[in-house]
Amino acid sequence: CFELEEKFAQFLSETKEILGASATSDERQIEIAISKLNHIARKVGGLPGGGPVAQELLLELMMEPVGHFLEPYKDTCWNLAQKLNKSLAPLKISTHSVMVVPEIYNSLFSTLIHALRNAVDHGIESPEIRQRAGKSMEGSIEIDVQVDTSAAHIMRILVKDDGCGIDPQRIRAKLGDRVSPHESDFEVIQHIFDSQFSTREQVTEISGRGVGMDAIKKAAEDLQGRAWVESIPGQGSSLFIEVPYLTEFKKNSSEQPPQAA
Repeated sequence: CFELEEKFAQFLSETKEILGASATSDERQIEIAISKLNHIARKVGGLPGGGPVAQELLLELMMEPVGHFLEPYKDTCWNLAQKLNKSLAPLKISTHSVMVVPEIYNSLFSTLIHALRNAVDHGIESPEIRQRAGKSMEGSIEIDVQVDTSAAHIMRILVKDDGCGIDPQRIRAKLGDRVSPHESDFEVIQHIFDSQFSTREQVTEISGRGVGMDAIKKAAEDLQGRAWVESIPGQGSSLFIEVPYLTEFKKNSSEQPPQAA
């Protein structure tokens, strides 16, 4: 009957919105393991003139825009700022159309939540303090992701805020004898990557547990990369991450490392 057909059409429409167009497509769908797709791409790339075809295959079927990983952090930052009674501009994300293989960079991008939470909680000041310092009452945080297309093939990630910055003297006081008097201010602030390090005197549900920045450093080093921070007290902090830009996912850790683009 007409009513049944109408309800069925509505069901299909709702299913398409949830599962995507493939859920109602008449075209046959197949699943293929990423490792097998890599194998096919390598074979195609080895053929005369196959390089561009292999790269297009990777881009179309394996890689996703970096923005897919970062966009959810906009709500995270805004919600946390509201909870802390801070005024924060929308998180600015610049990805320069960078595409990545999710299986390679999932862990790294997931650790950025710690840097963003630190920026909102520790970095961005209250509107009153910012106003007294001659700043806009609204703090700002930005993420920038770029790929160096030179022979190095490095992906660079920057997480920057315009908050109060990191005071190296406060870290020296916190760590005491664990900091050498010969360490420069730059070296001292790298201790924020130490496991269990926190400048908070009391643990809250947001911070003070000393968990987070060490995870970022480990994720970068697991990719044979590095992470460091630079800061100017009163002006803000910048987290820098540099990792190889990889486009080939290896299923088994015993295999050779992924290949650079």
